[in-house]
Amino acid sequence: MLLGMRLLFYLGSRRIYLIGVDFVMDPTVGLSDNYAFNENRDDAAVRTNNEQFFVVNKWLVEMQNNGTFERFGLEVFNCFDRSGLRAFSYVPFDEAVEEALKHFPREPYDLQGWYVKR
Repeated sequence: MLLGMRLLFYLGSRRIYLIGVDFVMDPTVGLSDNYAFNENRDDAAVRTNNEQFFVVNKWLVEMQNNGTFERFGLEVFNCFDRSGLRAFSYVPFDEAVEEALKHFPREPYDLQGWYVKR
């Protein structure tokens, strides 16, 4: 996730909407229910992931609170309201999509004639 955020910044993104960043694995649910795909993780893996989530959350909260992202002109929002990641403000997914698309034309492009030699 951290590398992904850095790459998006290097590629010119100055506003990032995080999607599906739950930052918590529940050891009480079925071991394959912690992912959006079928993946079995044992209790030790769940515990390790939760410890890692705690550490990364702490780093990101500190960076957000000390203005690191703001100094670089980067805005980050979380689109998951029950996320364990607490560093970034929550924005509903539909609002994030609307904001991301506001500079794009709403009408489809007319592509007729693109393959015709003139």
